[in-house]
Amino acid sequence: MPVSVLSRGARRGLVKKRPVRHIISVVSREEGVDPLGELNVLLTTDEEIQDLNCRFLGIDTATDVIAFGHDDPEGGETFRFAVPDDAPGIIGDVVISVETAVRQAEENGLSLEQELALLTVHGVLHLVGYEDTAPAEKRKMRRRQREIMLMVYPDLEGRL
Repeated sequence: MPVSVLSRGARRGLVKKRPVRHIISVVSREEGVDPLGELNVLLTTDEEIQDLNCRFLGIDTATDVIAFGHDDPEGGETFRFAVPDDAPGIIGDVVISVETAVRQAEENGLSLEQELALLTVHGVLHLVGYEDTAPAEKRKMRRRQREIMLMVYPDLEGRL
């Protein structure tokens, strides 16, 4: 699957893109995502993710991860990287605040790589239909996140 990982605003050398690509390949395989589908990941700042959160979701605060599907069923404005409208198989875009990921990694006792992987899994699961608004949906999504994370990071057993 074509995956684009862009880093904007994060300190040089802080973020490794290869683990992000790897976790995407695992989620995609496990969830049966179209191998020809395209996925874009933007690793950015609290400031930029707050701007996107406010502009597209109406929430004027920074967050850790936002997922934007390629098509907006309500016909409103959607965020996406510059791609042609007729591009085949675009799954969507995942935006992650590296600044928030650094804080959460420390709070959760994870490495930055592991926290970014967790946020990436969360974003991609949203793109393939998982939701976390209702308690039952949230439990289902968290269970799936945990299963996928343990495939890549088995040493996190009991810590997720």
